[in-house]
Amino acid sequence: MNQVHQQDAYQDVYPVQLAGCVPGTVDSRAGGRYGSRVMRRALPLAAVLLFAVFRGAPAFEAGPHPYFSRTASGSAMGNAIVSLPAHPSNIWANPAGLAFQEGWLFYAAPHDEVSGYREDFRDRVFAASLGRPGGRGIGLAIILRQNDDQLYRSGDAIRRVDIFEPAFFLAYGRRIGAKTAAGVSLLGYQHRADVDLFDGNPTAGLTAGVLRVWDHALRGKLPLEWRWGFAAGNIGPSFDIGETETKLPLYLRTGVSTKWESGRQNRIVGSADLYFLPREEGDPGRRFGGGIGAETVLAGTAAIRVGYVWDEERDRSDPTFGFGIGNEVYPHIGGMIEYGHGPGDGAGGDFADHFGVRVYWIP
Repeated sequence: MNQVHQQDAYQDVYPVQLAGCVPGTVDSRAGGRYGSRVMRRALPLAAVLLFAVFRGAPAFEAGPHPYFSRTASGSAMGNAIVSLPAHPSNIWANPAGLAFQEGWLFYAAPHDEVSGYREDFRDRVFAASLGRPGGRGIGLAIILRQNDDQLYRSGDAIRRVDIFEPAFFLAYGRRIGAKTAAGVSLLGYQHRADVDLFDGNPTAGLTAGVLRVWDHALRGKLPLEWRWGFAAGNIGPSFDIGETETKLPLYLRTGVSTKWESGRQNRIVGSADLYFLPREEGDPGRRFGGGIGAETVLAGTAAIRVGYVWDEERDRSDPTFGFGIGNEVYPHIGGMIEYGHGPGDGAGGDFADHFGVRVYWIP
């Protein structure tokens, strides 16, 4: 079977390759009891991460890919998001970031562009998270990918296929120290289509992550907050699309970021990510990707974001940019309307424009 592209640059972001188809300090008085408690809590997470390192993925994959942040601000910053705490993408990228959130955070992109060449190819993104006292956070997100009117050739016949991919995320993060947190996110995903060959069984996956935050004064004068994050994503069993055994695109991801802030109204953030997709021998290969990004927020009302993203599998490297307009002057309620421009779903210079609304409320 060979796919007939409506546009030459079209390529599915949730790639399905079917057979035959083309803040504080740590209290040192806690002593050994504190250290052993942290170790006990970290052991299950370490076991999950080790399992992810040694588990391979077959050539046939479908599901959320780390190449896309699915937020306007993340897209503008080169998708360098794994070390950003209290960010909408924590729910699916690194749930440990939820442990550093205060109050409620909402994000909505009801008609998000995936490919600049395809008006009928859209994501609908809705996310809500809540930071609780004691360094705990929970989050829920729904990402609905709609991909209509795809043409596929089977022999001499051409089929028109509508594809719908719902992904549901339920995440929890908790601090295991004053400056360290761990979290897990459960994923429910299905590749649905109106043609049996492309209709998939529902499946589940897991993403586990850690986040470390610490303060440092550059040259003893400039106070900075540093972060380091690591996540293993899409850990889950195989499932069938039609008669083809398929798995979620397993990945390992790490990143660092730093922030300078003056009150709540002015801040500068820089971030960098690197991800790796381990695969078994005979599959498309072990693939790397990553990005860098920067954000400047002025007077709590305007944000300017730039970045650069690259992906070995797609053989792409592109600049990104965006902005935000809103009101973050007040400490208890505010938000921004955000825009991000970055590489889209296809090859050959395809780009996408992302619009979203982010609102926070701290009771």
